Amino acid sequence: MVFAFLVSCEEESVDKQEIVEELSDSLPVRVFNDVSMLYSQNSMVRLKLEAPIQNQYENQDEDYPEGLYLEIYDSLGVKTTSLVADQGKHDVKSHKFRVKGNVVVINFVEGTKLETEVLNWDQASETIYTDTLTPVVITTPKDVINANGLTANQDFSEYEITGGVTGIFTLKDE
Repeated sequence: MVFAFLVSCEEESVDKQEIVEELSDSLPVRVFNDVSMLYSQNSMVRLKLEAPIQNQYENQDEDYPEGLYLEIYDSLGVKTTSLVADQGKHDVKSHKFRVKGNVVVINFVEGTKLETEVLNWDQASETIYTDTLTPVVITTPKDVINANGLTANQDFSEYEITGGVTGIFTLKDE
């Protein structure tokens, strides 16, 4: 009987330990307010990130529960693109961001704007993309394109629609 009591206590403590580990994985270890970060490459600013709150986790992943604003700069330090979203998550190991909620990407050079609800950004391949079912609205100086799915380079100067297309747009003869 004593053995059964000890075994049941041991099992109970293991279950509590698992719960504590699960909770610690979901709770941030650091919380930063009014974040403004610059990322540089070869002594040139390439990215600026601003957010009201940044949560950082044990595995170094980050999330932005109250939104974020990004600016992307070209190799000459000129701001080419901005991105704003209601929320974001950054998987540090895979170098991927996922933003959602009123996502707007603007390419200042091309004069184009992308609007969607969910957007993924792969920093390693320098691409942004949605799945093929996610609605996107692309506004250019001449056209408004409603579509599903998109893959583009990170500055949104070139893009490919991966799902169905509707809307008003002009096709160029090449």
